[in-house]
Amino acid sequence: MKNRYIISATILGFIILGLNANAQVTSQKIGTNPTTKNAGAVLEVEATDKGVLLPRVALTGTTDTTTVPNRVNALTVFNTATVTGANAVTPGYYYWNTTSNRWVAVTTEASNDWKLGGNAGTNPATHFIGTTDNQPLVFKVNNKEHLRITPTGRFIIPFTSFSNFNVFINGGNETTTGVNNVVVGGGLTLNTTGSFNSVYGNNALMNNQTGNNNTAIGSNSMQNNESGRFNTGLGSGSLSNNISGQYNLAIGYHAGNKSHTDNHGVTTQNRTISIGYFTALTQAMAEEDYTMNIGNFIFGREVRSVNPNTPIGFLGIGVNYPQEKLEVAGAVKISSTNTAGTVTEGGSCTKPGTMVYHDASQSFYGCAGTTWKKLHN
Repeated sequence: MKNRYIISATILGFIILGLNANAQVTSQKIGTNPTTKNAGAVLEVEATDKGVLLPRVALTGTTDTTTVPNRVNALTVFNTATVTGANAVTPGYYYWNTTSNRWVAVTTEASNDWKLGGNAGTNPATHFIGTTDNQPLVFKVNNKEHLRITPTGRFIIPFTSFSNFNVFINGGNETTTGVNNVVVGGGLTLNTTGSFNSVYGNNALMNNQTGNNNTAIGSNSMQNNESGRFNTGLGSGSLSNNISGQYNLAIGYHAGNKSHTDNHGVTTQNRTISIGYFTALTQAMAEEDYTMNIGNFIFGREVRSVNPNTPIGFLGIGVNYPQEKLEVAGAVKISSTNTAGTVTEGGSCTKPGTMVYHDASQSFYGCAGTTWKKLHN
């Protein structure tokens, strides 16, 4: 009996070996009409009411190397599991790709997915990237969220630390170590360590490298600034000559810039105010800090007060280098009063130092202490 089992096993082994040897050189067919074979197929399965059932496995993800340990290129399985995340899989056929070292889904029907190489035949009325439920759209880089669009239309740029980020829209320097910069337009492109800058406009703060806390709004605004801090330029070309000046304010087209031979732009000066078209420092004030130019007509020097209760400085009207509290080039008209009895010699007054012109008497009066005094006979 024992010998019979040995003989049977030996015969079965030879049969299997023979089939394997034959399979290496000839085509095999399973199903009806087995003698009619397709010459291009090594294995053909023929049936009208049955299919081929491949191994069913539960993959843990596209990078799963445990469920099927002995993988070779093109090895195909049917996945039964649903896994979410960066390596998500869903039920369906997958084959192993040794080049990418991951399972790749087999797609046998037309897909509406957006492809890495782009899509053709799209219709903007029906095709879009986004969500169809009341959930935000999230964009990630290196599996980290960098942009979120909420259902209410807000754009949120989240970071792990809200004290260390930059927002660049068509501008900025990707390699900067500066933080908390906001750039809209082609500005701040050479920045190295500058931080807390707000830039809006082409070439705005273009050459800035280490300057901090600047606000540049308008094309070419503060374009030559390198290390200046706490400056504000509002208007195209405003403060564009500044290099290292600090705490300067310029409002208007090319405000704070050199416009002709006797007008000097702010370059290294500090705490200047320029308001109006091509307003800047005059020749006399070229090297001074704490200056002001409004409309190239009202000028200020030593405007350095930090307390509104203790104002400091010299104001000139039509005088570009005032040397007194008020200096006026030209005549000064004092408003008149015609009210009878309002201003009379010896009459009471409440604002010492006030001077008025009284039409009825054609006289100037000054408030001395608490009484009006005629200033001439």
